[in-house]
Amino acid sequence: MSHCVGSKMRVGTKADSDGVAVANVRRAGAIPIAVTNTPELCASVETFNFVTGYTANPHDLSRSSGGSSGGEAALISCGSSPLGIGSDFAGSIRVPCLFTGIFGHKPSPGIVSNEGHYPSLADKEFQKLLTIGPMSRHAGDLRLALEVMAGDGASDLRLRTPVNVGELRIFYTAERTTLTEVSVDGDMKRAIKSALAHFESVRGCLVDQKESSLMVEGLKSLLRMSDYCLQTVAIRFIVETLLFIPRSKRFAYEAKRNDLRNALKDVLGENGVLLFPTFATPAFHKYELLWKVSSLHYPMVVNVLGFPATHIPAGLNANGLPIGFQVIAAPKQDRLCLAVAEELENVFGGWIAPKYVA
Repeated sequence: MSHCVGSKMRVGTKADSDGVAVANVRRAGAIPIAVTNTPELCASVETFNFVTGYTANPHDLSRSSGGSSGGEAALISCGSSPLGIGSDFAGSIRVPCLFTGIFGHKPSPGIVSNEGHYPSLADKEFQKLLTIGPMSRHAGDLRLALEVMAGDGASDLRLRTPVNVGELRIFYTAERTTLTEVSVDGDMKRAIKSALAHFESVRGCLVDQKESSLMVEGLKSLLRMSDYCLQTVAIRFIVETLLFIPRSKRFAYEAKRNDLRNALKDVLGENGVLLFPTFATPAFHKYELLWKVSSLHYPMVVNVLGFPATHIPAGLNANGLPIGFQVIAAPKQDRLCLAVAEELENVFGGWIAPKYVA
């Protein structure tokens, strides 16, 4: 099937074998029906490229379906497929699931093989950041899909071990404020508070808050003369310049990351979860990503720390757009995220068919 990944430079490229995750689900009896649309080289959370165009949101065709797994999310949200496979480097499963109102899980790193995914790098840090995971309309399907996709790696997750939701410790952060941050949508914050109220009053859980030739292509892109999308050029700029942060500071930042990872891991332990925004807003209008890009720190921090996370839909806002949030657990405690998703599907009602489908 197509391995173009939205790049004009790769038009006509075909995959010569199944990716490992795809091969695993096919062996279990799944029938793949499509390779769905992504941003060029998966380099954005807005699904647009010069080969196959723009994937609109099925709840509002003037808005984005998210990305990079935006085509997959739109297809599932429309009821065209019961579940699918996405990849998540900085929210690329969870953001489209938020925008289209479905469930999605970013697994702990190293559980599902990345082999067969494009783009890819041999760099160990890249392999930790990129994870492949399931997307579905119903929370219960995530657990089975993850177990099958992971193959032998699933044994580390104890997915079949029951979770007593009433014994979970629930931590939350509804918003983080910085000078460049987009304020978290009020409906999203209220959804988190509703979930907290359920766990505290109905389940008796303990709840606690935690604050937790580039220049040439860039010019051509601004003049709409480049063969590459502006979002791809921007990602390359970040990679090559490190946003002008000196390379000498790499080890200092890695030390800070490791300190944060260890601190959060200690807080969550084996029975704690953190409710956290998936993105600051519901689906934005087409081509508005530039004004929302700072919100990417909400999903991206999960990848940087190497934790699992599940996006949970929490109904529609007054404009008919899906809202929701993510639940995060310590590494290899994916089953806690999935248990919370299954619990809250009953509270919020789960997937709601888009008006163009219902």
